[in-house]
Amino acid sequence: TAQGLVKLIAHPKKAGKYWALGNKNLLYVTNTAGQSWEERPLFQIEGKKLSTINDIKYVPKRDSLFAASNYGLIESADDGKTWHGFRTPVPPLTITVGAVAAHPNFEEVFWFSVGNQIFRTDDGGISWRGTILPTAKIISMVQVSTVNPKIIYAGTHK
Repeated sequence: TAQGLVKLIAHPKKAGKYWALGNKNLLYVTNTAGQSWEERPLFQIEGKKLSTINDIKYVPKRDSLFAASNYGLIESADDGKTWHGFRTPVPPLTITVGAVAAHPNFEEVFWFSVGNQIFRTDDGGISWRGTILPTAKIISMVQVSTVNPKIIYAGTHK
């Protein structure tokens, strides 16, 4: 793609399946190890095009993609053809979600970032608790340790 890629994700069990996020908010999907790609149009939810996609993650336990966006935290169970909002304490379209992470073993445990805060749910979004990091920088990456899921890494920018 001429626009460049921001992120590339491999399916953990299906050889040759990848998702790529372009820097113009396009999602690309391949089942042929990159020999051919299907381009998804700009992410849309509730009839509105999203202006910002900051992060995508595949969550094997749910067999779905999650995206951190200007809409909020969103989920797709069909490789990005359709998206729906994921219940969070942040109302849709009020503040941009910077990053998303999922527990490697439990399908209901997620983290997402807004500004310098990280929110966590243990029950699939019914309840959340937040932590403010001692920085003025924006959290743009959240990663869960696969060795010890009690360890969360956060990357910042600006």
